[in-house]
Amino acid sequence: MNHQIQILKATGERESFDIARLEASLARSGATDDIAREIAEQVASDLRPLTPTTLIYQKAFRLLADKARRPAARYSLRKAIHALGPTGFPFEELIAEMYRNKGYNAKRGIFITGKCAPHEIDVLAIKDGVAEAVEAKFHNQSGIKSDLKVALYVKARFEDIMGTVVSFDGEKVSARISDTYLITNTKFSSTAINYAECAGLKLIGWNYPEHHNLHDLIEEYNVHPVTSLRKLSDANKRQLLQQGIIFIRQIQENPKILSTLGFGDIMSQSILEEIKSIL
Repeated sequence: MNHQIQILKATGERESFDIARLEASLARSGATDDIAREIAEQVASDLRPLTPTTLIYQKAFRLLADKARRPAARYSLRKAIHALGPTGFPFEELIAEMYRNKGYNAKRGIFITGKCAPHEIDVLAIKDGVAEAVEAKFHNQSGIKSDLKVALYVKARFEDIMGTVVSFDGEKVSARISDTYLITNTKFSSTAINYAECAGLKLIGWNYPEHHNLHDLIEEYNVHPVTSLRKLSDANKRQLLQQGIIFIRQIQENPKILSTLGFGDIMSQSILEEIKSIL
């Protein structure tokens, strides 16, 4: 009967609790079918009407963390991306780093003069004479969607710069823009998706498209943010972000970073073990 219970989405809307959806979410994080089913059933058995989805997530994550560390880290990744805010800078840097790990020369905040107007491009990536431009839409909470209005705006900007020859200041790297993307850490509205498919605008969201979405790309190109570390406090994470330390791989490559947070050898080793389990 729990599948009939109404819960509260982050947007304030009500929807029926779907145990299969929760179970599938846990399984996508790497939990075995048995563990995913066990946790979903436990969450469902304790569910009360109008429970916020955030609380459901928190309980499922706590149960998963007790059973499997790596799947728990993957399950918490979406929340970790939200925690990169309040500005969009770390999210843009995350996208740029994905491109670098694909062999691109990528930079943030590049100004380009299009056919009709100047534009600031969130991320520009160049490889083998080809350039890709990215409009990054970051949200620090779930429930916010990039809608048709956003898609129309981005499409118009991209049409103005398509085919433009670009280069990075001070470098002999130049290319012609041939591909453009709208990337968000949340979701797209159905009308935005329908428009993009019709107009040829490439979209990447947290779970869109089905394959090679943002979640998949973060895993594939190994750009897990420091906000995904459970052993760090929120203050620790903010301090690292302020230092420009965005990825847990940076800590793994230079463990001395942890000493700037005042950690001793035992705590530092514990954090490095958590990083190793994620990567």
